[in-house]
Amino acid sequence: MVSKMRNQDQAFDGVDLTTIKVRLRYPSTEFFLFMSELCPYAIKLKLALEWKKQATDFDFGLVNIGPQLQDFSKEQKNQYLRLSQPQLRVVFSHSGDENWLVSTRQIVKLLDSQFPKNPLLPEDNPKLSLEIALFDDWIDEAFHLPYFGLLYLNENNYKLAAKSWLAEESIIARTKLELFRKNKAKQIANLISKEQAEARLDNDLLPLLTDKIEYARKKNSNFIFGDKPSLADFSAYGFLKSLLQLKESNLVIRRGVLLRFIEDMENLPFLSQNIEKKQYNRQKIQILPPAPVEAPQQQSYAH
Repeated sequence: MVSKMRNQDQAFDGVDLTTIKVRLRYPSTEFFLFMSELCPYAIKLKLALEWKKQATDFDFGLVNIGPQLQDFSKEQKNQYLRLSQPQLRVVFSHSGDENWLVSTRQIVKLLDSQFPKNPLLPEDNPKLSLEIALFDDWIDEAFHLPYFGLLYLNENNYKLAAKSWLAEESIIARTKLELFRKNKAKQIANLISKEQAEARLDNDLLPLLTDKIEYARKKNSNFIFGDKPSLADFSAYGFLKSLLQLKESNLVIRRGVLLRFIEDMENLPFLSQNIEKKQYNRQKIQILPPAPVEAPQQQSYAH
């Protein structure tokens, strides 16, 4: 039983979370989030760290996929070049040791256990915590395949990713990324097509998310689950912000509720200085095709 529990908490490099928590009791611990701006999970964790930073005396660094790696050790390079998910590098200054966490659930668990202020999942309210966790799971699982389907099956979107990932012109680096993309595209194409991914988002997922946000607003909640941001808000924002960077950004732009949610998140004081903002012209996006009737009708737009 003990062995099974340890496996559930196992970190990427074989050191479990309990060991990391013990080490975190020492001062001068440093955190570095390795991320890509086109990864919704990385954006979620970036916001989670910013939220924790407001109530706790700690700082963290951001390392975007793409910079030169000559200053890293071989082990760090191997970790860094895993492009499929964000990673948190925890450096213990008192000993020089470091650990890597590559599971967003592990990172969230670590942050809440070590820095309980500004909780991502409020332990003092188990029912609310469960609701937030279930919503976060739904966002992660439901949006994952259609989003990455658009990212890797649309060549124009991949070019955006390559530009974000590569800081220097390198034939070898570009060749590796192209092989990476082809492998990803091959895997995804067996599960969903680009057209199916777009339809899944447009017909099912984004309308459901819109309804959830609208319901919260009708209850006078500033966020999806109450008056304070939680993991649910960061998770939803991560995917919406990522979608806005793709060629299919109109899937979000045409929905005014989602745009207002993004704007409200980006206007939070602790995020307003650290988030790249863009203005989107919703009036140019037609929401519904013209109705097949004889008399001309005024087109509808989301508000």
